[in-house]
Amino acid sequence: MGSMRAPGLYPGIPEAEYHADDALSQSGAKLILDTPARYRWDRDHPHEPSEAQELGSIAHAIALGQPDVHRLVDADSWRTAKARAERDEARKAGLIPVLPGQYAKALAMADALHAHPYVGAVLAADGENELSMWWQDTRTGTGCRGRLDALRIDTNGTHLLVDIKTAANVAPRQFGKAAADHGYHLQAWAYLDGYRTLTGYDAAYVLAVVESTDPYWVAPYTLTTLQLDAGREKWETALDLYAECAATDTWPAYQTDPQPLEMPAWALY
Repeated sequence: MGSMRAPGLYPGIPEAEYHADDALSQSGAKLILDTPARYRWDRDHPHEPSEAQELGSIAHAIALGQPDVHRLVDADSWRTAKARAERDEARKAGLIPVLPGQYAKALAMADALHAHPYVGAVLAADGENELSMWWQDTRTGTGCRGRLDALRIDTNGTHLLVDIKTAANVAPRQFGKAAADHGYHLQAWAYLDGYRTLTGYDAAYVLAVVESTDPYWVAPYTLTTLQLDAGREKWETALDLYAECAATDTWPAYQTDPQPLEMPAWALY
């Protein structure tokens, strides 16, 4: 499976270097839960992020005051050969090509995060941004990794892990569904568990969510004990599957015999 960095907290690790490491990440765990074969395929065939993901990455970097991850291409669209050539050059340089209209959105999203009374105060406080961590799972021995958007310590001494997310809608019901679909509770537990393993601290976890369209509403969320317990169960199931597959380098896909199809309850009534 390759090599893993020694356990610890590491500031300043380039994103590409972080993602290239073979330790299991929360995103890899979600693929494992789908099917181990999908995880193996994804590791062997890296794919380009979507435009929405790239927009979020740019807004995220601006909000955290990180070095530019983008290159602005002065064009109305990617239709011209010149614009496409500049886009290709940006990607070769490891940067995200972005048009002025999309870049203005990223700036507005970052501004909205800083203007929010709670999120803005948290981001303005002293702490580490883009803090990568590697740890060894104590139960399975699996090497794991995670990347904290921001680490802060509040006035009560609580260690706060801050995760910036973009969403189409930050309303509680709509974002709650999106959080479930994207497995944010698994990610929260994995990061809390990794941080506890490395530091001994029981941290708190906050999602700082910003909408990707005007007026760029912002809402912070925490997770309930029930949600974190469900995230723990999913993370531990993924760790067990990963350890089993890695031991024999066997990454099975879906079942070979027919099985009953699962459908959501709403489709049956």
